Amino acid sequence: MIAPEQPPLLARTWRTAVEWFEHGDLVPLLVVVSAAHYANILAGKDPLIVAIAIGILVDISHYRTVRAAVRYQNRNWQMIARWSVALAMTAVALTYHLRYYDNDIWLAAPLPFLIATLAWLSKVDAGVGARQKQAPVAPAKVEQPAAETFTATCERCNWSHNHYKSQRAASNALNAHRRGCKETVPC
Repeated sequence: MIAPEQPPLLARTWRTAVEWFEHGDLVPLLVVVSAAHYANILAGKDPLIVAIAIGILVDISHYRTVRAAVRYQNRNWQMIARWSVALAMTAVALTYHLRYYDNDIWLAAPLPFLIATLAWLSKVDAGVGARQKQAPVAPAKVEQPAAETFTATCERCNWSHNHYKSQRAASNALNAHRRGCKETVPC
């Protein structure tokens, strides 16, 4: 059997990348980019590994607090508390990015607001299923003519089975049945 022809590696890679950007979780990418900003800002104050950890923790906390604020909207005081924390985390993230971009709000704002937006979309869209992939449509079944089946029947006990694809398979099944058949009438 010949294997179906695979698309070239570049085409497969491109399709995978487009699929990830369309349906995948972009937050890890944003966190990696943002962690580099935190590392640069804290370079003289903390070791590199600590600066990266602070960046990751701030962004993940930011993401999770916005998701929690969107998820729990049923009680007034809890909703106010969650949205206050979400706004505070957005402010903390924005402050770090403002320091990185020398107080240029247009350069600093996208990453914190993208993380907040993706957190909000992940919760809102999860209930609707808007970001879930559509299942491929199955091709229509083509009716095939019924294949001929063969029957094996034991005359001793009237055991019968009729879904064998060949006469030989039916005969083998009947012989196997006869070896274990408890009836004493000879065949």
